[in-house]
Amino acid sequence: MISGSSFRLGHSLLALLALLALGLASCDYLPDKKRVTDEAAELTKAATQQLMRNSDVPIEEVRKLRQFEYRVFRLPLSSEPAEIESTLNKLGQERWNCYHVERIKGEHDFELQFFCRRMPATPLMYVPKGFIGN
Repeated sequence: MISGSSFRLGHSLLALLALLALGLASCDYLPDKKRVTDEAAELTKAATQQLMRNSDVPIEEVRKLRQFEYRVFRLPLSSEPAEIESTLNKLGQERWNCYHVERIKGEHDFELQFFCRRMPATPLMYVPKGFIGN
């Protein structure tokens, strides 16, 4: 289990470095934007590697990076677009990504069947994949 203080420190450090890298990369007025962007990427990578070496992140958290959770639900074919949007927006707030919709015959009438997926929640989902392997 990730200790609360270790998780907060690591998450805060990564968030700060990511914001710094993003901010520096988006500054067009810098004389050598590529050099600054490369340096920011190297700093972020080094900090991430240091965090991973000194972390109590269990291997289960790393495995979650290669897993998906799935959810299938149905709505009547006669659903209003606003109702469909509302349902999908609520699912989107929970990180569900709708990747397929099909029309099927339900018990009484035709229905829309939605297929959604998401990665399980893990603090590692905020670390760029290139920093921790494919």
